[in-house]
Amino acid sequence: MQKKTKEAFVLELLRQGDISAGKAAELLNISRWDLSELMFAAGISPFAEQTAEELATEVESALEVLTNQHKNSDL
Repeated sequence: MQKKTKEAFVLELLRQGDISAGKAAELLNISRWDLSELMFAAGISPFAEQTAEELATEVESALEVLTNQHKNSDL
């Protein structure tokens, strides 16, 4: 497969969520940094698309973890 064709195929898999960024970089034999440049050029966001509700749930979970870590460090 030609390089540009392979890049386009892998980037489309990434765009559709069929593979992770790590797997895409591995398949293209490039660094994650180089992949981020390809993603930018292709208009692919490095962030998962989330609803406001999903983001709020994720933030709440992260705050709970931080609170628990803080409590455990005080013991």
